[in-house]
Amino acid sequence: MPRREQFQAEVMATPRAQVAAASRYTMRRGDDRKPPRDDTGWQRTAWLWYDTIGEYRFACSWVGNLLSRAILYVTEDGETTTNTDAIAAMQSLFGGVDGQREMLRQLGIQFTVAGEAYLVGEDGGEEPGDKWWVVAASEISKTGDIWKVGKKEVDDPLIVRLWRPHPRVNNKPDSPSRAVLPILAEIDGLTKHVAAQIDSRLAGAGILLLPDGISFATTSTASGEGSGVTNELDPFLEELMETMMTAIKDRADASALVPILLQAPGEHLDKVRHVIFSTELDQQAIQLREEAIRRLALGMDMPPEVLTGTGEINPWGAWQVEEAAIKAHTEPLLHIITDSLTEGFLRPYLEGVMDEEDARRFTIVADTSAMRLRPNRSKEAIELYDRAMLSKEATVRENGFDASDIMSDEEREQFFTEKVASGSTTPELVAEALRMLGLPFTVVPQETIEVQEARPTRSLLDHPENNPPDLEDRRIISDEAAAVAEVVVFRALERAGNRIRSKYKDRISMGAENVPPHTLYRFTRSLDQAEVDDVLMEAWTCLASLPPIPVTAAVLDEYTRGLIQSNKPHDTRTFRAFIAERA
Repeated sequence: MPRREQFQAEVMATPRAQVAAASRYTMRRGDDRKPPRDDTGWQRTAWLWYDTIGEYRFACSWVGNLLSRAILYVTEDGETTTNTDAIAAMQSLFGGVDGQREMLRQLGIQFTVAGEAYLVGEDGGEEPGDKWWVVAASEISKTGDIWKVGKKEVDDPLIVRLWRPHPRVNNKPDSPSRAVLPILAEIDGLTKHVAAQIDSRLAGAGILLLPDGISFATTSTASGEGSGVTNELDPFLEELMETMMTAIKDRADASALVPILLQAPGEHLDKVRHVIFSTELDQQAIQLREEAIRRLALGMDMPPEVLTGTGEINPWGAWQVEEAAIKAHTEPLLHIITDSLTEGFLRPYLEGVMDEEDARRFTIVADTSAMRLRPNRSKEAIELYDRAMLSKEATVRENGFDASDIMSDEEREQFFTEKVASGSTTPELVAEALRMLGLPFTVVPQETIEVQEARPTRSLLDHPENNPPDLEDRRIISDEAAAVAEVVVFRALERAGNRIRSKYKDRISMGAENVPPHTLYRFTRSLDQAEVDDVLMEAWTCLASLPPIPVTAAVLDEYTRGLIQSNKPHDTRTFRAFIAERA
């Protein structure tokens, strides 16, 4: 049940009140404070535009939807708490994580439109848990000791007002919508003008001026049955209106496409005129509306590309827009909300079960890591798992599977047994693996196995000088094979340069941002072994699709790593000597 009895006075934060404000209202007799009202009415106007202008509603909903991805939790002196009272307080707020996500979504919209909102908590009665609402300031009222949400009376509620303080008047709410109200009015007016153009026959068609003496090539006679009395409407005008109305009612009718035939003396034809009442604004209304939407995008508390679109931005730029939205716009708003919840809800709640000084050690914070989840992180998850930096569960989750899909111990044993049986391991391991699989096998006597001597480890004494080895004393590699190998190295260096530019751009020396990718490694500082592994990831996969050459991927990788770690330029003669040495 929401705690009410501990509240004594309006809760105004200490240092945190500089970024947030919260006020908690007690139900005790004598507390006759009422929700403050903004006498300018700008909030009502903002809600009107929220209900009628789609672009503005999208912007407000975007903020709310982004905030709903955050997760609230309690910290004690900056660390995640295990205090049962603090955890119980968070569980009581909107029923836990799922309800708090919806609370954050609504608070995001409320703070974007009106700059303030009310949390209303009511005892659930016979139903488990409490009832909670996020209520707009215009929908909550108090008469005597009776609180109402809209027209509904709330029984003994907990009322917490949250608002973003205006920089000039601290107890007044502020929101980005307040500054763009004239722009929203302009968008509304231009939209109505365009709609009027579509609906108004006067603005759309104008007046057709026809001189006397013009008639249809074939006219119908409009007369009564045998009375000899003709209709008052001129037959020409009657035929013209009937043809035009038929085309309007049924666009598929032939009269919508076939021209109307007229016949008249030549001197009358040049007197037919069509007067149109449209103005220059009619031609510019759509362009003006697009400009107003662009101004709206600049005035809202979000990256302008959210409203104007990211169609011309590459994926990297789109990711930067999203990251900027989180860091520069969403997280500051979350700080305001969490600070307000701390001051207006959590600490008054805890003061009923502990000392005030102890209660002030607890703070509500928001985890925004879920906002930064990239659409596909499976590749990175596998790499981190291979480096023993990520759990099995996280790796499986990032690849789109459930934790229950992880191999059991028996399945893992079976898998490795099969791998051992199919690999080039020792005869004893292969024999044991085959035995565990229940397959027939024959043990080959050890003395019949030809043992090959290991290649001796090279000594630095073999090369006392730093000069390139003499090609004449080494195995000669054909020019064609060397050229292919060199192209593969250039491709690897180019790939490494692109990854450096995207992931390690802070290591690039000043002024070298635009050098060719295959030489960018020469201007990159301090790449460790793991980062070199990263920039050369899958650099040699193209070897499988090239003609066979007497140079292995390991040799090319060794040469390329040496260049990257030493920042030395590639040299064809040195490269050929290197691969000839290791051929």
